[in-house]
Amino acid sequence: MRPTIRAIVWWPTLAVALTLLVVGAAVRATMTDLPEVIVVAGVAAVAALVPLAAHDPARSSLHAISTTPAKRLLRRIALAGPVIAGVAGGLAVLADVSFPGHQPFATQIAPGLALAVAGLAVYASAVRYRPEQAAEVGSGVAMAWAIASQVIPHTVLPASIGLAWQQHPWPVIAVAALVTISATRGIEA
Repeated sequence: MRPTIRAIVWWPTLAVALTLLVVGAAVRATMTDLPEVIVVAGVAAVAALVPLAAHDPARSSLHAISTTPAKRLLRRIALAGPVIAGVAGGLAVLADVSFPGHQPFATQIAPGLALAVAGLAVYASAVRYRPEQAAEVGSGVAMAWAIASQVIPHTVLPASIGLAWQQHPWPVIAVAALVTISATRGIEA
């Protein structure tokens, strides 16, 4: 476990936490309510950390080890998941205290999880073809889906697609989990 903990790239988690703290303080100083686009961007930024934590820099050198890629992925998520959840929870508590009139941030847990698992599914699928860029692709898709749901008109991006992660997070989680499982089966390291 120790080499895995050292191999996980932790600086994005710190950068996201600090950035969201600064943005929250700036919004609190200038506004009385928290704009929805900032909430969505914060949820997406935290969710995008999951595919980044899944990146396995030693993937190419571990092909001779009997541990499967699926087990290595699960181990990385098990190690980084609580840290990312702690960051999300801490930021949610601070936001709830800072903006008491806003909808409680606990309502964003399932949508955030949906984005995170969708990003992980993209990562697991992309790692076969572009292992060096798979983490960035997975994180980028999670961020892009969330931001697109806020800025692209529903005439261009139907709400059933753009808002699925918010309105129907559990089916998104189920499908993304199945994609992740099927993508990690039979992968040669």
